[in-house]
Amino acid sequence: MTFPTSRHRDAFWLLLLGTGILSLWRLGRLPLLDVDEPVYGEVGRLMAASPSLARWLTPHFNGALWFDKPPLFYWLVGLSMRLGGATEFAARLPSALCAVMLVAVTYALARRAYPRQPAGSLWAGFVLATGVQFFLLARAAVTDMTLALALMLALLSLYAWLDGGRTRAVLLCGLWTGLACLVKGPVALVLIGGQLVLYAALTRRWALAAKPALWGGLGICLLVALPWYVAMTVWHGQAFVQGFLEANNVTRFLKPEHHETNAFWWYVPIFTAFFLPWTLAVPGALRAAKLRNQAERAEQAGARPTLFLALWCGLVFVFFSVSQTKLVTYIFPLFPAMAVLVGAMIAEGVGAEQNAGRRLERGHAGLLAVLAAVLTVVGRQYHAAPVTLIGWGVVLTGAALACVLGRDVRVRRLAPGLGVGLTLLLAWASPTWDARAGELSERVPARVAAAHALPGEPLYAMALKHPSLVYYSGRRVVLVDSRTDAIADIEVHPSHVYVMKVRDFNDMCARYHWSAYRLLFQSRTTCVVTGLRVTP
Repeated sequence: MTFPTSRHRDAFWLLLLGTGILSLWRLGRLPLLDVDEPVYGEVGRLMAASPSLARWLTPHFNGALWFDKPPLFYWLVGLSMRLGGATEFAARLPSALCAVMLVAVTYALARRAYPRQPAGSLWAGFVLATGVQFFLLARAAVTDMTLALALMLALLSLYAWLDGGRTRAVLLCGLWTGLACLVKGPVALVLIGGQLVLYAALTRRWALAAKPALWGGLGICLLVALPWYVAMTVWHGQAFVQGFLEANNVTRFLKPEHHETNAFWWYVPIFTAFFLPWTLAVPGALRAAKLRNQAERAEQAGARPTLFLALWCGLVFVFFSVSQTKLVTYIFPLFPAMAVLVGAMIAEGVGAEQNAGRRLERGHAGLLAVLAAVLTVVGRQYHAAPVTLIGWGVVLTGAALACVLGRDVRVRRLAPGLGVGLTLLLAWASPTWDARAGELSERVPARVAAAHALPGEPLYAMALKHPSLVYYSGRRVVLVDSRTDAIADIEVHPSHVYVMKVRDFNDMCARYHWSAYRLLFQSRTTCVVTGLRVTP
């Protein structure tokens, strides 16, 4: 990688260093939080502990096949645990390292898209690295950061091919797309393929379909991804087809898992909240992108980077808005491309003097103030210090950025400090989650239950679907859905160790006259009991 000046090079490495520090600092302090982190940690732990190649190829969780995701992220976690032990730090390390690499790839994408604006590439990496959702995902043992990295590498390679026509670039695009399919599933190929088709349609470059290099890239993608899919289909048949391809891909897209998040517009407030503190810069960035795209269309020379980036943002946003199952992190792959557009806008100052743009930016500052007030009220109501701190950080940063992006260009130099300020606020607030970690993970109850259960005996969880019980106990956990089933089991096996919610335990003691029990552990929300007997 070449840099325009030594000062620019130093700024780039400082950006990566800062990202690494914020991603790795106190990374293993908190337990793996339900409901996602313990699953990835447990599957990776089982892989790390097994010398069997079959166990590395076939994910297992809680004594059963686990086809929630393809294996690549599990492999990364397993490798990290094989080298550093089965710790929280090792489980989260792949995401932290992918976060640093994603900032570098975002920088490279901005340099490729706008070579005449080297400052914009630094801004792009900085905007991404100081965002709220980036900070959270960089410190979480989930697949989203790894998926975003693979997709951005594929997107960078695809744009390089469209811009320069080199065969190697489209072959690399196929490689990264295949790896993305091994992180999340076929959705990666759908997104990258959809990006190419839409871009070719809007630019009328249908001749791309006749280029052998394109089909070579598709062949590499299939060569990378298909062997695992074929192996699982041959080895496990309908268990894989129905459990992964149908349930976790087709059905998730067509049917909602969470009806409260099913609205088409749901990602509008999600993006507004998680792209902070740069959300209010988005209207100006889109306005600047519109002007830049018009100039690129008039030139009619080479690829059109602004259209390419805006198209990716729109494709990811609309695709997951149409999907019936929506999760907060699904739209994160659009954040790097949006960061490039925001970085370009800040670097060139397009639209900073327009009255309409200033009104929009001030309107967004008002929305941020309302959001901050809500977060503050919620934080005080539930005694959640990080929520309160983030609320005040949002309102201060939002108000300051409104001035920075809406007024004199010289004042805009304050923006780096503002972004770093909010990110440091998040980092400083992170340890205060310790007080609430017990409600987000069952680390202590699981270890207590495992210490008192008979050798080889599973634990029993009543209406408590917390995967951290499996990870921290190292035992199979039997989920007992109803109180009737729990009573039937307790009457026959009073020595079974049960983990349940405190309110369920208190209610059942009063209703079923439980006696002679041993209360092994009790927190504000969870308890561990054994030796239960039901008095007639």
